[in-house]
Amino acid sequence: STMHNQTSFSANVSFEVDEQAHSYTSTPEVYFKTKKEAKQSAAQVACTALHLVSEEETPGNLLEGGPCLISSQESALVHGVNWKNRLQEFLQQSHSPLPEYSSTGSSSDGFVSEVCVCLMDGKQRTFSSKVACANKAAADMATAHTAYLAVVQLGRTQPDLVTDNSLGYANKREFEEWHKQQQMAKPTIETRKTSSNNHICKVKFCNGGLECEGDEQTTKKHAEEAAILAAIEQLKRVGIWSNS
Repeated sequence: STMHNQTSFSANVSFEVDEQAHSYTSTPEVYFKTKKEAKQSAAQVACTALHLVSEEETPGNLLEGGPCLISSQESALVHGVNWKNRLQEFLQQSHSPLPEYSSTGSSSDGFVSEVCVCLMDGKQRTFSSKVACANKAAADMATAHTAYLAVVQLGRTQPDLVTDNSLGYANKREFEEWHKQQQMAKPTIETRKTSSNNHICKVKFCNGGLECEGDEQTTKKHAEEAAILAAIEQLKRVGIWSNS
């Protein structure tokens, strides 16, 4: 832990998993009143990033002591993700209405949020992270994270609920985050035109020489999305896709 002044702390936790180094810091730009709270925050960030806690359940005591109130960054699987923006952008790809948030709670007990989402079938669905957060903004962020994961899964199992653009958007975001988590160089995406003036994209990995080509598409955007989906499927087949 690090003392920033007489009353505020941040913390960092470092360890190895399968000979791979990991390092996680308590909520960025947020300082805690005690070392214990800062360490609790760092532990929460690490456990969430490594999928050791469920996104839909309060993790409880990761260190000795009472339950913690988590921040918006701690509700994310990947640092720097704004899940409210992510959910909104996913829905916009399907021309769905904007999500509507509501929250309850207090600064002493924490805040819990709900979000109402409407997909292409017109049915309203309500999601909540059920995690006590330090403020309303953090509660909305945690709930947006839960809702995003849920609607993406719904879209993949029931394609009539969202458009291909939404699924392509989700695949691209997951692919970007996957190679960041693996601490690997960013794969390159090459596009070429076919004789019929369509587009074909190929994803090339810098490590291992893996190349994946998507199906022919009428637009460059859709060709890129097809190549990314082909890459994800290939990574799953060889057993190195950690988000599956």
